[in-house]
Amino acid sequence: MSSVIIHLDRNINDDVSDFEYLFRLFNQHRDHQDKHIRFQFTGCEFLRPNAVAFLGGMTRWLRHKNNDLVYDLEGLPNNVRMNLEQNGFLHTLGIGSSPWDGNSVPYREDHTYRSDFTDYLKERWLGKGWLSVSEDLKRYIAGSMVEIYDNGCNHARSPIGTFTCGQHFPKLKELKLAFVDFGVGIPFNVREYLKTPFITSRDALQWAFTPGHTTRDKLDNLARGNGLKLLTDFMDANNGKMEVYSDTGFARVGRGTPVFQEREVQFHGTFVQVSLKCDSRHYTLPSEDDFDSQEDLF
Repeated sequence: MSSVIIHLDRNINDDVSDFEYLFRLFNQHRDHQDKHIRFQFTGCEFLRPNAVAFLGGMTRWLRHKNNDLVYDLEGLPNNVRMNLEQNGFLHTLGIGSSPWDGNSVPYREDHTYRSDFTDYLKERWLGKGWLSVSEDLKRYIAGSMVEIYDNGCNHARSPIGTFTCGQHFPKLKELKLAFVDFGVGIPFNVREYLKTPFITSRDALQWAFTPGHTTRDKLDNLARGNGLKLLTDFMDANNGKMEVYSDTGFARVGRGTPVFQEREVQFHGTFVQVSLKCDSRHYTLPSEDDFDSQEDLF
């Protein structure tokens, strides 16, 4: 069995360049099979939750391809190791101590849809006191994210499932949640549904963000397809931000005019990150009518 070293040689934040670094890393190694792979972290002293969720998925992908994979904990900086133990990442992979309560939204893997994801969102992401939100608003936001989660579990066709992690940053007064699947991607499903194979990833994402658009059977649930709109409305009303990477497409909504772009670095899957400001405001619902329309998502 030949050996491969995957070397994370930089801090990984959550700017566009950091996501593209992760995508390039995955693209470089995704086809390895029957190899001994060692992750090394020399030079990496910081990982944001987007990197944690992505590395979890990359680990499962490589193991799915029958690779023997280990993490070089000797080279792992203490602060990074403590964070990966606290959020449960290392414990989930069977190489670390039990997690503990702190500033993280626990790392989570789901190979199939699980109904307790809603409770995870309401209690471990929105219910820790980092935001001033009502129970109705928790249900509203969680319901929108559950639709994205459901798509990742049931429609992305990922052989390894979905991966989620978050973090509260007290000094930055920000709360982040990252969600990734390693499936076919939103543009692929849009092209297949519209029977338009040449639509760009950018235009496919813009289509997906249009209210009421969904690649599912409309008879499945009349409320389906509104999840992205509801999240977009909430971001606009409350200084939040949501970013989506899928195939070569990029979308950002909230904190200004929506952005839809075509990018060079491809990722066959979907990555969603939500960023919320943790200030003294009481977060509100953008529209009572929109809130009511979401009831059937549960």
